[in-house]
Amino acid sequence: MGKRQKRWAREKRVELMLLLGYCCAQCESEENLEFDCITPQGDYHHKMDTSHRMSFYNKQHRNGNLQVLCSKCHSKKSKLELETTPF
Repeated sequence: MGKRQKRWAREKRVELMLLLGYCCAQCESEENLEFDCITPQGDYHHKMDTSHRMSFYNKQHRNGNLQVLCSKCHSKKSKLELETTPF
């Protein structure tokens, strides 16, 4: 990935974090923040490079499907989703 793409991805991450309040939507922590799709979209975006992943998150934000969670709350939500998802 080129320098321009990396810079764009870093800038977009900060922009989205600011738009979403730069704190966890559950506990309001400002530590170890991660993006989370409110309605799960699978995990394929975790395998993308940074700029493609930020494009994915940007689209999720435009669709109203993105929030910020701290790693602890994100882990709890993911665990709960796995427990309630039929196989």
